[in-house]
Amino acid sequence: MSSQDRDPKIFPEELQGLHDTLITCLSMSNDFLCFGTDVGHLVHFSLEHWSMIIQYRHSIGIRAIYTDLEGTRIAFIDDHNEGFVYMPVCYYLLDLYKT
Repeated sequence: MSSQDRDPKIFPEELQGLHDTLITCLSMSNDFLCFGTDVGHLVHFSLEHWSMIIQYRHSIGIRAIYTDLEGTRIAFIDDHNEGFVYMPVCYYLLDLYKT
């Protein structure tokens, strides 16, 4: 299905539980739009399926995110300026500050 045939989405309002949040950062991979919010949501939105597929909830806001080309790893920096790597396939969070 081409992108012209899909219903437009307004982020984050159209995603359940995110309508009162602000997107603070975003990154795109080949298959995903990934974004972080002011209250700590990290969201994977599938461009192929046109829906949110994974949502991780961090304890504080997210300032910056960086994805690899496949979207299988996301490095992010939170409001305390600490770095993390999140691997959504296995729901694993690596705290870079403690390693």
